[in-house]
Amino acid sequence: MEKEIYEQSTTIKRAALQDRKDMEKSVDMIENAERVYLTGCGTSSYAASLGAKYLREAGHRVEVEQSHELEYRSDEITEDDLVIAISQSGETADLLSLLDEVDAEVLSIVNVVGSTLDRQSGHTLYVNAGPEIGVASTKAFTAQLTVLKMMNYTAQRELESGRESLVETASKVEDVLKENEDTVTELSKYLQKRENVYFIGRSIGYEIARESALKLKELSYIHAESFPGGEFKHGTLALIEEGVPVVGILGKGDEEMMSNIAEAKSRGADIIGSGKEKTEGFKEFIQIPDDENSEILQIVPFQMLAYKTALKKGNNPDKPRNLAKSVTVK
Repeated sequence: MEKEIYEQSTTIKRAALQDRKDMEKSVDMIENAERVYLTGCGTSSYAASLGAKYLREAGHRVEVEQSHELEYRSDEITEDDLVIAISQSGETADLLSLLDEVDAEVLSIVNVVGSTLDRQSGHTLYVNAGPEIGVASTKAFTAQLTVLKMMNYTAQRELESGRESLVETASKVEDVLKENEDTVTELSKYLQKRENVYFIGRSIGYEIARESALKLKELSYIHAESFPGGEFKHGTLALIEEGVPVVGILGKGDEEMMSNIAEAKSRGADIIGSGKEKTEGFKEFIQIPDDENSEILQIVPFQMLAYKTALKKGNNPDKPRNLAKSVTVK
């Protein structure tokens, strides 16, 4: 897994080198569809949620839902609609089951060429991350985000400038890991003794909070949950007491996020932050450089944190218990 985390400086760049005609065809499919649904499972569902936010920025009305839940609404999806299906393996049972129930055209974003999803799609965008051996997805996730951002840039007629910005983002991955190495190591020592961790974020930051929590629970077996910053005070705040770690993903809506963080801190929480600018009150802070695609950089240290925490606890981060790389049963 560690190797795959470091490979992201290459795989993000490779994912950005999508063919112009493929990207334009994808945008045409979106623009010609009556309704657009983005879907996936696990990590890919968080990529789908981010993709929905990107496409909304480009002016498109889209829906997003995890595949196993969207299947219950499959009768709403018509042949005039488009399903954007996201999967690393292309063999995810819940996703394929959904597609068996609908007549809509399918645009897939997939890593494995020739997979079932690839074969069943009207058009496929390959993320080109290469074989991902670790059960917990790392480089495939950031490659998915890269392709989805390329789709957004294409929709806004900014394909080439967007491509350049993503290549620049890729060049910062190793520096982000190096500059946060000591912080991540100290955090892994701290977290290995904790039973619960709460991640909060707003807008795009919420999706990064979700994926960060998933990585930590997958590998360290620590109970980790994520919440929108605004929702945190509606119930979950009751769980916060002295010494409970709360991770704040800073980005869009920083002022509101700092208010949410202050509420947790006033109840005794240990506050861990991630973003561009550190302010007072954080136990530890993961620094992320200013970047047009900062969310791609923001997830990388949390992947490494999950990996190191797993090692500290004596877990095998490449093969977490009870989990499979490709979930081929419903």
